Amino acid sequence: MSSPELISSAANPLVKRIRALADRKHRRREGAFVVEGIQPVWRAVEAGWQVETLVVVPELLADSAAGMWRGSGPPACGWPS
Repeated sequence: MSSPELISSAANPLVKRIRALADRKHRRREGAFVVEGIQPVWRAVEAGWQVETLVVVPELLADSAAGMWRGSGPPACGWPS
């Protein structure tokens, strides 16, 4: 696993990719989609989908099930609150 990276700009390539995935044609071309929220992410994982990248607000990790991703799993990116 790569170390977490802090996203501090809307010009970040990952932010641009996530925005582009809002378009159906882009999702089909990339073979990827965005899942938002702790529960939907867990359901996707339980259904066998592989998480490529997890984007979180660091303050939310301390007090939720999302904290379980820390230290394992996909690359994590934090978005400053």
